[in-house]
Amino acid sequence: MNTNVGEIPALPAKVEAIYNDGTTGAVNIVWEEITAACAAGRSIFIDTITIRSMD
Repeated sequence: MNTNVGEIPALPAKVEAIYNDGTTGAVNIVWEEITAACAAGRSIFIDTITIRSMD
């Protein structure tokens, strides 16, 4: 996702997960808040989530 400096992106509430067995499904995501201070400068954010268990 690309945004302009000063623009706070609208992050999705759900993402498509790919499980070890190759199946997929929607998963709810809770993101940390992106503040105006975070968006004020040029930055690169990379989020990768690994879910080890869904018990």
